[in-house]
Parts: sequence; C-alpha cells; structure tokens
Amino acid sequence: MTLALNGSGIGHGIAIGYAHLAPHGEAGASQRRLGRDDIHFEIRRYLDAVETAVAQLHTIRTSIPAHIPADVVAFIDTYLLMLNDDAFKTGPVNHIRKGCNAEWALQIEQQSLESAFQEMQDPYLKTRIDDVNHVVARIQRILSLSDTRDDQPRLRSEQTVIIADDLSPADLLQFLQEQVAGIVLQGSTPASHTAILARSLGIPAVIGVTNALLLREGELLVLDARCHTLLAGLPESAVDWYRRQQREESSRDQAIRKHSRRPSVTLDGEPVTLRANIELPQDLTLARDLRAAGVGLFRTEFLYLAGAAPDEERQVQEYSQALQCMGRQPVTIRTLDIGADKQRPDTAISALGLRAIRLSLKEPALFKVQLRAILRAAVHGRARILLPMISTVTEILQVKRLLRECAVELAAAGLPHRSRLPLGAMVETPAAALTIAQLAPHVDFFSIGTNDLIQYSLAVDRTESSVDYLYDDCHPAILGLLQQIIRSSGKSAIPIAMCGEMAGDPFFTRFLLALGLREFSLHPHNLAEIKHIVRESRLSQLRRGLGAILRADTSLQARSAIRRLNQI
Repeated sequence: MTLALNGSGIGHGIAIGYAHLAPHGEAGASQRRLGRDDIHFEIRRYLDAVETAVAQLHTIRTSIPAHIPADVVAFIDTYLLMLNDDAFKTGPVNHIRKGCNAEWALQIEQQSLESAFQEMQDPYLKTRIDDVNHVVARIQRILSLSDTRDDQPRLRSEQTVIIADDLSPADLLQFLQEQVAGIVLQGSTPASHTAILARSLGIPAVIGVTNALLLREGELLVLDARCHTLLAGLPESAVDWYRRQQREESSRDQAIRKHSRRPSVTLDGEPVTLRANIELPQDLTLARDLRAAGVGLFRTEFLYLAGAAPDEERQVQEYSQALQCMGRQPVTIRTLDIGADKQRPDTAISALGLRAIRLSLKEPALFKVQLRAILRAAVHGRARILLPMISTVTEILQVKRLLRECAVELAAAGLPHRSRLPLGAMVETPAAALTIAQLAPHVDFFSIGTNDLIQYSLAVDRTESSVDYLYDDCHPAILGLLQQIIRSSGKSAIPIAMCGEMAGDPFFTRFLLALGLREFSLHPHNLAEIKHIVRESRLSQLRRGLGAILRADTSLQARSAIRRLNQI
C-alpha cells in the first residue's frame, strides 16, 4: 500500500533511498532515582557523554569539506562553546548529586535554560535557545547508547533518506559523510538553519512532514522535492518510473546549464533580468558562474543565526566580499529579517509580531551597526538596501533618518563609505501591496516577497501544519493581487522584482512574464532552468493566455490555465 506524506519542498530534484530514522535526543530522558553509591558513577557517565559530544563536534569540524562556508563552521563553534559552559557541566552535576539520573538532570537544566531565555527582553537572544536544544539532544543521544563513545551514523551502503524530527547543522554535516540521498524533517521550517544549509548544498529535502517518524527503518522511499512529497510503499514499477525521471532531469539540467551563458531574452527580443537569492556566502560563486545579473536578495540572517550578533567589522567584511565577488553587478542587501519562521515554534515571534523591519526599528543600536556596515562596504561595489516587511511610509522615513545619522557618524570618524544607496521595499504585506502609489516616492525599487504575501493575504500561518493546506499560491486572490502590484509599480515608474519562492518556480515563470514582471531573483540552482524558459517564451502569445488565468474562480481552474499557458 502506497503512503504519501506532504510537506514543504527544499531545493529541487528526486531522491530515492532507504529510510534511516535519526535518533531523537528526548527519547532517553526518563526519570529514575539513584542510590547513594550510584551518584559518583552517574556523574562520571554524564561528564563522559559531554566529552564525547565535544569530541564528535571536533571531528565534524575538522572534516567539513572546503566548499562549506565558514559561517556553517560557526554553528559548530557555538555548540562547542556551550558544552564548555557551566550550564552543561555544573548544573546537571548538581542535580545528579541530589539523586537524579543523568538524562533527567540534563532535562531539568534544559527546562531552566528555556525559562531563562523566554524571560529575556531581547528578541534576538531568545532565538539562541534553538542552539541549546540541539546541544541537549546530542548529549541525550549519547547517554541513551550503551557505548557512549559511538554516536556516529551507521547508514546502509545504499543511498539513504534521513528521517528526523529536526537536525542541527552539525547533524547534517555528520550525515553528509555517508551516502545521503535526501532529508525529511518532521518538525522543521523552510527557514531553519538546517533547511537553509540543505538548500544551499543542493540536497533534496521535504520538511514539516507530519508523522514522518512513523515510517519504518530501511523501507524504500521516494522523495520528490518538486512536489513537496514523500512516498513509501510504491510498487517497483513506480520506483522505476521515478528513477527514469531522475535520469531525465539530470540530463535536462546538464543540457540547460550548457546554455546558461546565453542572454536572458525572450523570443520576441524582450530582455528579462535574472538575479540570485543568496542564503549563504558559498551561493555567490555559483551565481557568478551562472551569469546572474547580480544579487536581488542577499539574506543577512546567517550572520545572526550562527552565534552572537555580529559586530560592524564582521559585517563589513561579509558584505564587501559579496560585492567584490559580483564585480559590477548590483548586490541587494536585505536588512535583518529575524522572526516567525526563522525560529523554533515554541520560541517563535509571531508572524504578525515584532519581526523584520519592526524589530530593527525597535532596536536602533543593533540596526545602525548593520546600516553602517552596508554603507562602508558599498565602496567595494554596487550595493543596494532592501527593507523587509514594510507596511507604512513612516517605516521608510525612519530608516532614511537612521541612514543619514550613520553617514554623518562615518564621515566624522573618517571611515570610507557611500552616503546614498538605492533603497528598496519588500512588498510582502497587503498594506504595501495596496499602497504602492504612496510608497513609490520614497523608494528606488520594489521587490515582491511572495512567501509572506501569500500567508498574510490568505490569513494562513505557513509554519502551522493544521492550516498549511490553505497556503495556496494559485488562489485567485493572490494571482489578482500580483497583477495589481505589478501594474501599480509600472504606473509609478518604479522598478519591481520578485524574490519570493514563486520567482524560482518554473511553473509560474510564463505567467509572471505575461503579467509584465521583468526582473526575477531566485536561488542560483534554479537560474539556468528559468533562463531556459525565458528564452523559449514569446510574450505576444503569453499575454493571450493571461485572461483565462485571472478569470478563474478556483485555484484548480487557475492552475489548469497556467498549465495550458506553459504548453504554448
């Protein structure tokens, strides 16, 4: 009997392999009372587990491939610092001395740390509990084994699909030393540290898959990241079909990449700008090699999620390297977008809460460090600033005031910088979408963030599994709103791009071209395919199919109409 489980797809492609259920750290956290004679042994057992965790992380750190960015190494360094902190040594040992077993003592300490983090006023610091939980899970796994010196993955010799509730970046890097075909996460989100890393490494993954851990160890699975689906119990004929799809997709990708250096222009001569979304620094080289017309979205969250908030010099270095890598092409640096799906559900800032530009304006000291760094780095290339989650003109004016303050401070300190950079606003709230004309005089460009625009417009939290079926990119309201946004921007004579997931989805490319979108920003892995579609499209034909899509009453009708458009 075939079982199909759905989630959110990361990257693209098909993975076929045997299920390996990664051990879950909480499983060993049962309580038992110790006799007085057992306490010394239990303390030694716990401290040995901590030492083993340190040894494992050192091993992972030294075996990280050269192409993995330094910021990923920072995750490992963060875990090592935590393991050397008294919170993971003195605290649990004190609980053991009172008669608790090691597993329970560690869980008590974890709960205490979670409470302490929840009471912190700084929203950024609250997010660090995620790292604490990853470290706790690693120690708990070691404690649950009979031989605490062996917690390395033991996978089959064949291709493997890792199934887990969540993985830390360290766990993922550890598994990558084996034959991993794909990853399935039950409790993660598209913007988690591990999801970002998997996407940048090009590993097919499906995340947020309810009941994934109920799958059987060793059963053959098909993971289709394109359709966000995990399949188990398929007949051999169906598995063979997916294997053929894999081979055809690989051959097609190779053929498309051969033509990736050709101009991005339609059959009727209309140029289309294709820029890259950068999630980790290593994406820059791929974007440059594939002739991306610059960076349409440089995410800065990786700097903040890998440890303590970065200082100004660290940010200047990162932004300067990005600008130098892209040469004369523009690099659009989005200011900090921490919040909502950037965190664990139990510590998350609400999708409608203090996040993105709201958090930056509430913490001006933290924000000005980033703005100063961007202005300083801008001497090395064509930098642009993009503001996330804008909903009012007032927010833009506040940012402009802070930018002026930063320029004055840098001039007074004699530091090289650019005092004026192109400033853009993300269109990802209904308020921004409906007030393009009012926002336009205050910005130099717009960029549509479809991920948040869809969830806010449909009142659906895309990280909430009980309602995620309502998150529908073909909803007639969304398609009509996109048309209105692009038209309004055109009337205001302000350039507009799209940097959300829809921009990198080949299914929507021709529809967006028909709407009038002429600038896309997407993950570098998708650049060649989107360029291929652009070069095979004739706008005069696409516009004739637009009416049927926009007149659709249901998502199903709209999707069918887009499918017909793609066959032209």
